[in-house]
Amino acid sequence: MANDVPSTLDDIKRLITSSIPENLHLDYKRSAALLGNVKEITKDVSAFANSDGGVIVYGVAEEEHIPVGIDGGVEHSRYTREWLEDVIQSNIAPKLSELKITQLEVSATHSIFIVSTPKSARAPHQDRGSHRYYKRYNFKSAPMEDYEIQDIRNRSIDTPPLVTVDIEVERGMFSLYVENIGNAPAQDLTFIFSEDLYWAHKAPSVFASGIPVLSKGRKLSFFYAGAVEALAPDSKIVKAFSINVSYLNPLVENRISDTFSVNLNSFENSLIVESEIQRHGTQLERSLEKLTRQVEKVAKGLSALESVAGSTGLQLSATTWRHIEAITGRKLEFPRLNPMECDYEVFQELLSIERDLAIRLYSHFLKREGNAKLLELEGMTAEIKERLERYFDVK
Repeated sequence: MANDVPSTLDDIKRLITSSIPENLHLDYKRSAALLGNVKEITKDVSAFANSDGGVIVYGVAEEEHIPVGIDGGVEHSRYTREWLEDVIQSNIAPKLSELKITQLEVSATHSIFIVSTPKSARAPHQDRGSHRYYKRYNFKSAPMEDYEIQDIRNRSIDTPPLVTVDIEVERGMFSLYVENIGNAPAQDLTFIFSEDLYWAHKAPSVFASGIPVLSKGRKLSFFYAGAVEALAPDSKIVKAFSINVSYLNPLVENRISDTFSVNLNSFENSLIVESEIQRHGTQLERSLEKLTRQVEKVAKGLSALESVAGSTGLQLSATTWRHIEAITGRKLEFPRLNPMECDYEVFQELLSIERDLAIRLYSHFLKREGNAKLLELEGMTAEIKERLERYFDVK
């Protein structure tokens, strides 16, 4: 018997022949218990969930807590596994995540049942009929004290979920992702969808086969549909559905079951949806705009160089000529300028003189007063006249 949970008639017979007594995790009930007050059923099942989990075998007679034989069972055309599950889940709040019911036929018309309830991480569970919380105590189900209820609530708070499932939009595409957000690996993940989904491509196989292990921090994304296609009025894509995810949490040695709701319509007014072609077009447009700005910047820089370049090479300023002379240590041939075609700023730069004298020289040559009167200009010296004759054609 795997994990000490009976699952076959042979398992039940071994319990009987071995005289395995009732205990904190095992209870025997005659089949008649299923025909009586259903409140007793939910009380016993919720007690196991609120305690350390356990198994109830309906269809085994016991004496002094020792099993003595299998009874005739109940008519399974009327009392089915589905009926028993509905009785339990509709009368316990919150519902049990990992309730397991096994139906074993003892004849052509009758069956016995095994109800397995693991320790619940969502406890405490209330019996709706009596509005009480029960625990497993001394071979029976006993009401819980207030402090015990609070202790179990703290157990639930201390067990954060490991797995989350949601939808995300990236580059105009809806993807369904499964992510481990906890501090331990989630094991044996199974999925149940409320609707038969219409996937744009092939449905991912993991949702049918399950995931053996989802490591801490691992995220799996699965393409569902293009956003434009999914949100179209005549789309075949299912827009609203829920996903029930069940997994084993090794931190609490218990299975956890969570349900996540998805509604694609909530994205309709919260983002601008682009098709793949539109997205690539937008990216191309942005790249071209960036390239244009860079070309304009380069062109502007080249334009600034036009003044220093001529048909035969660079046009160097007088200051640059003097710097070259200082570096090389020898005089350079400087093409003389026509003083009557130069502005005062040219005189100021070439002769390294004050602005006022440069203006006087500019006016002098503009009036064509001749070279004889140069030394008569205010501020003019023989040294400046020598530089003037070097840089300007004044003879």
